[in-house]
Amino acid sequence: MEKFWYFKHINLYQQLNEVEIASLNRVSRNWYINRYEEVQSGLDTVYIVKSGKVKLCKPPEENETDWVEKMTVATVEEGEIFGEVQIDSEAESQLTVESLDETCLQILSRYEFELLMRKNPNRCLQIRKWINWFMIENSMENVIGRSASSRLAKVLSCLGAKYGLRRPKSTEIRVWLSSENLARLIGIDKHLCYDLLEEFKWREIIDSRWGWINLLDQWQLKKITSARLEEIVLTKKKEEELRDEAEQFESALLHDTAQTSTSDNRS
Repeated sequence: MEKFWYFKHINLYQQLNEVEIASLNRVSRNWYINRYEEVQSGLDTVYIVKSGKVKLCKPPEENETDWVEKMTVATVEEGEIFGEVQIDSEAESQLTVESLDETCLQILSRYEFELLMRKNPNRCLQIRKWINWFMIENSMENVIGRSASSRLAKVLSCLGAKYGLRRPKSTEIRVWLSSENLARLIGIDKHLCYDLLEEFKWREIIDSRWGWINLLDQWQLKKITSARLEEIVLTKKKEEELRDEAEQFESALLHDTAQTSTSDNRS
């Protein structure tokens, strides 16, 4: 279970007017951090990147060599949000946050942030995206304090309820949805969204072809949604990586065998 969550693809400062920004400034404080400094603060806290950028990262697993690629989970830039929540003291969080530039963070409690958002729910609490001629909305409350997999499961359930066509064994969402559109709707990286969709397909929770999604297992979607901060394991991706490693090993072994055979023939 992770203590950090993040939200991308929306600049909060562009969503607020001068009065709302003044209200935000009254209940928050600025924190200036140097490049490559780790962010450590209180629990149930919301951070808005005022300037600079930070990355959410995790330590590499054993035997991993590609440090930079494996460590970076997300990069959060100006106007984007990340947060820290209280987790079970016995649970371990692998994620840490580190500044990539000299950065100014605007910090406030999650309570104050949600209170500020509720003052203008028509604009601030809704993430709106035009998708295939539909104005699709997602509530900020479906994002705050949730893992990427929990957000995706939640938004798919909501879209199924609003735009779904019930079939005997599934619910077809009657809106064309690319992984990029879904990523923007739930505020995560599009590559991560693609991997999560592939994992949902692998687990037979959904079926997806060319952007058309059928919900096959509503109970599993509800279970992932309820987990909130728990991120599902990308089993399909891990199996593909293991298969690729096995194929590379087999190829290298055949190459070495061929070279040995050639050397023996020459001698």
